Amino acid sequence: MSVYAHLDAEHLDRERARLDGQAGAWWSAERAMLGQRLLDAPTGTVLDLGCGTGRVSHAIADAWPGWRVVGVDADPRMGGPGTARVTFAHAPAGAPLPLADASVDAVYGRFLMQHVGRPAPLLAEVRRVLRPGGKVLLLDVDDRGVVFEPRPPSLADLYARAAEAQRAVGGDRHVGAKLPGLLHRAGFADLHHEVVPVTGQSFGLRPLLAMALGLKGALLGEDAARVEAIADELCGLPGFVALIPLFVARGVRP
Repeated sequence: MSVYAHLDAEHLDRERARLDGQAGAWWSAERAMLGQRLLDAPTGTVLDLGCGTGRVSHAIADAWPGWRVVGVDADPRMGGPGTARVTFAHAPAGAPLPLADASVDAVYGRFLMQHVGRPAPLLAEVRRVLRPGGKVLLLDVDDRGVVFEPRPPSLADLYARAAEAQRAVGGDRHVGAKLPGLLHRAGFADLHHEVVPVTGQSFGLRPLLAMALGLKGALLGEDAARVEAIADELCGLPGFVALIPLFVARGVRP
């Protein structure tokens, strides 16, 4: 089941716009990370797992002309039009990935594992479709490391209710620090991890708050104006500090 399955058309459109905005704001840093840690060969096929709107799939193809991109998402309303080097497919949560054994050279999962109720079967599928020596890179958040200071009651309430809503649909807002262990238990080797701090100053406060608050509002069915009012409140706080740690874990299929 997709994390977005319960969203009506209005909230889904809002979430698609948020995902596209997040992809655009983060892409410069993301491109550098992918070039150094995942897509360091001249050619290959990469699986963009949990591809969302497909914006990052197309950005990868544009940045690495020698690579073919396969975007897969659990929600049939995600993805988009393909090209000669970008194709999209859908696989319900818990179902096998629609790819042959050892058919891809790399797998990228960005902000995906927080939505996965049963990580082990999915990572077993990732290992199946990767060729021996192929790489997987996962990037996600861990709300235990998020810093908002000051932290007004409206924000604390939104976070608490959204965490419970995500747990109810099988999500885990604390998955970031668990990523290396998940890869180890799935049988991946040569494990590495790092934490990339993203702040309101480095990323832009408004884009950071959109990334931090947007999905929470969608999960709760909040009116966009309500979420925007919380963002306005935070931006108006003197000396407000915002920091989100992004956890990056990578491994190799033996």
